[in-house]
Amino acid sequence: FPSREILNNAGVARALEALALFSPGDLRFAYPLELDADTRLRRVGGKADEAGFVEGGSERRQRLLQQAKTLFEQTRERDDTYVPAIVNLACVLDLQGEPEDAAYWARKAVQLARKQEDESATARGRIIQGIAAAHLDPEDRDSPADFFERSRLGAPMLAAVNLEALKGA
Repeated sequence: FPSREILNNAGVARALEALALFSPGDLRFAYPLELDADTRLRRVGGKADEAGFVEGGSERRQRLLQQAKTLFEQTRERDDTYVPAIVNLACVLDLQGEPEDAAYWARKAVQLARKQEDESATARGRIIQGIAAAHLDPEDRDSPADFFERSRLGAPMLAAVNLEALKGA
């Protein structure tokens, strides 16, 4: 049963696997990817990923990120108010080098989360807004810092880690 939660979690699993394929130092920020533990099913079955050919780390990373993106888009198509998938989509878009698209979806996620009065989801949306802003204009430290500061209440650890990363720590 491909519920929104299952599709979201499959996308997160691929995104996390792709993150492990980045070289040390490639990623400055901590991405607010979110698994949804509140699924409507207790057991999930599935097939192993079959690449069909031997690929290098970079190719595998891009393939996993593309699969994750597809899964998050499918989740959003099933429920366009499901904020975790929208935040996760924004994260993957930024990881794929598309910070403009990431910023767009992060903004949409924040709008929905605020409408749903979900402080934690609002904070995670602001975290990815800050990460995308940092990649859009690496010289501007104020705009990303503002997003990270505004997310402190709902995601204090992610906010702190990303503020330190912005400072170069």
